[in-house]
Amino acid sequence: AQREICFNSVFSVQSADEVTLALDKGLHAIKTPEREKKIQDAFSRFAGHEVKVCFTEASPEEETPEQAEQRKRLKRRHDAEDAVNRDAVVQSLKESFGADIVPGSTKPIEGSGQ
Repeated sequence: AQREICFNSVFSVQSADEVTLALDKGLHAIKTPEREKKIQDAFSRFAGHEVKVCFTEASPEEETPEQAEQRKRLKRRHDAEDAVNRDAVVQSLKESFGADIVPGSTKPIEGSGQ
């Protein structure tokens, strides 16, 4: 859950001793004091000294890592659908048999760079 909180946050303010993260407001419910402490401990270990971590519950103005990943997944899926629809064999099947590609049924092959 700490990972989900961090992937759905962006740096708002950062100094040597304090970090403020803007957490996507839709995820306020998963932020508990215990999870905040674990995140603060991780920042402190990384910095080598105590770091205070604060959260603001607002829609971040910048894209969060999770939003960026969702955008990339949608683009890969759209690119895969376009590639299938441009394929000569698929076009031939459409013309010969009136075939259609079911919307949303095309998925990119993981690791294919698509």
